[in-house]
Amino acid sequence: MKINEIANKAFTELMIQKIEAISADWKKPWVTNSFSGIPQNINGGTYNGINSLALYLLCEKEKYPLPVFMTWKQANDLGFRINKGAKAFPVVFWNKLVIHKETDKKIDYNDYIALSDEDKKNYKVIPYMKPFNVFNVEQTNIKEQAPELYNKLMNKFYLNGSKLKDEKGLLSYPVIDTMIKDNLWFVPILPKEQDRAYYSSSEEKIVVPLKRQFKDGESFYATLFHEMAHSTGHKSRLDRLKPAIFGSYDYGREELVAELSAAIVSSSLGISSTIREENAAYLKSWLQTIKEKPDFLFSVLGDVNKASQMILDKTSSIEAMIGKEKDVVSIIEANLKENIGEVVIKVNEQNENDINLSVYDNSMIYLGDIFGMKTGEKSWKFSTDTSIVIMVPQNKLDFFNKRLHGSIISDEKLELRELLGKKRLSVLGTVKVKIDKIQVMTDKDNKPLIRCNINGNPQMSEKIPTKLYEEYLSGKRDLKSIAAEVFKNEIDLLNNRDNQIKR
Repeated sequence: MKINEIANKAFTELMIQKIEAISADWKKPWVTNSFSGIPQNINGGTYNGINSLALYLLCEKEKYPLPVFMTWKQANDLGFRINKGAKAFPVVFWNKLVIHKETDKKIDYNDYIALSDEDKKNYKVIPYMKPFNVFNVEQTNIKEQAPELYNKLMNKFYLNGSKLKDEKGLLSYPVIDTMIKDNLWFVPILPKEQDRAYYSSSEEKIVVPLKRQFKDGESFYATLFHEMAHSTGHKSRLDRLKPAIFGSYDYGREELVAELSAAIVSSSLGISSTIREENAAYLKSWLQTIKEKPDFLFSVLGDVNKASQMILDKTSSIEAMIGKEKDVVSIIEANLKENIGEVVIKVNEQNENDINLSVYDNSMIYLGDIFGMKTGEKSWKFSTDTSIVIMVPQNKLDFFNKRLHGSIISDEKLELRELLGKKRLSVLGTVKVKIDKIQVMTDKDNKPLIRCNINGNPQMSEKIPTKLYEEYLSGKRDLKSIAAEVFKNEIDLLNNRDNQIKR
């Protein structure tokens, strides 16, 4: 039997066991692990979709306290030993092979993404499945061999029980509450005192009962995630939703996608998620279909992967913004998102009564300056200098000329005519570059590699020096500082370029 078939069989068996258990008690949570967070490998790379759900269920079944896994080779290279008799679990990764149509030269997929649309036509992209057998950290001697690393992982994932409560004593999740209050999801989320929770694709809105109408806060959030998962299927997003009659095959399939997506999101955020009462009737039909058609499960989980990741990505971006100081810079940042997209805002001068910001696009092309003068306790009046703007698309120039000039910021809100940002910006202050999307992986010889984006531009994978990698594993260095050192030459080039920009 091929390993992808073995993986399919292993995933299917776990799902059948779970649905059978829930069938006996449909109020039973999908996942009952004590940790929070997304399953990851020993190098910090997270598993998603099919793998994520399967590993959640595996941890529950085997009572693993940590969702951290490694291959036999990873364990061996790091000096760890797999316990005698330990049974591996198969995970699969979809990868993309990029080959030049004429020369047959292969390039990295991230390098392909960075190409122009015209250059991309010269390449063919071939998706393929790459399987791996993994072991949980509990199946190794890591606890004895590297107790500091093990304790670090425990601190990262373990729930201490000190969850936030609202004034009614119900679970409060600030990130999601902020998403609702500030209308940061793709569609409005409208909590109302009524008995239904639903997503309307025609009206593009989500309606849910008030939190106090649920038996607990966990049920409120799990229900919300279910409806958010449905909304990801809109044609403007994942284009998954089909016209379906209640009780039909397509209707039931979409409900399963939403249920499992809510389960993954809830587990990732440390929230218990039970099956919706109205979907309890679908359990037997889901179970029967999975038993008869194992490929059905892989098809569903492909959609689950995309839906849950969309929710988690949005949640992460909002979480990064929460707690940020509500100064004038961050407010301007929030209001420039829609109109300028990825930009760099540099603080040239800021004191109690005035502010001077320079705005660049992500390639460091100067767009213009924003000047502000304090007019009250929480009020600022702004103007811009567009006389020396170079290489600015018309829509951006119009924004500076027509929308920002003379605007007033008051009570921490910038009045910029219906501007609701959907993209994150970088407020760097005096920092020259933005390093993000950092990934650690291994080459064919299992040597550690690192790649990242610098000011939005993907970098090719580079080897991590042994000393730096050991410092990362021991917790002495974080990934951002390692990336800054590995890609020092690229950063220095950007700094030099920045100093040479002429206005």
